Amino acid sequence: MYVRVVNELLAVLPAATLIFLFGVPFVVGLLAGFQGVWQRFQYDAFRALKTPPGTAYLLSRGVVPLGLFWGLYTHRALSSTDASSWGLAVGCGVGSEAILRAKVYVKTDQQGADSYAGLFDLLKFYQDLCLEAAASWLARWRKALVSRSMNNGPAFAREESRIPLEDVGKDRDSSRGSHARE
Repeated sequence: MYVRVVNELLAVLPAATLIFLFGVPFVVGLLAGFQGVWQRFQYDAFRALKTPPGTAYLLSRGVVPLGLFWGLYTHRALSSTDASSWGLAVGCGVGSEAILRAKVYVKTDQQGADSYAGLFDLLKFYQDLCLEAAASWLARWRKALVSRSMNNGPAFAREESRIPLEDVGKDRDSSRGSHARE
């Protein structure tokens, strides 16, 4: 069914227009996913995205709004690439993020704290799951980097044997007082 719809769309619209039109919600989803990665890793965000779990997380966040837009587009809710289609493309990206992040008031407990629930709880669980896996990939990468840098053993162990232990912590010029170097 989808192959038929794609062929019909390509007959009516230029391929570049379709790529841009479907790319808009995908990019909005990617940006929202990247925001979560940046909050977690900050300057290591790009390294985290190079890991398989980080890449999978980011791509899955882009697929959600794209899937919503694709569903609307293939069910003829949209007719062409007019301004409303572009607005809906952006709206699907932003709207899906708004729905995913929305929370609903549930109740107030005995201590007076409000309880909220929503799809964001599932999104947060999924985000934590993927980004924890990305963090462990980064840790393994760093461990391998340190091992390669140390050439299968720390250089400090070799140099430690050259330092007499009785001289450790002593000032070489202790006989001249504490202000001898001034």
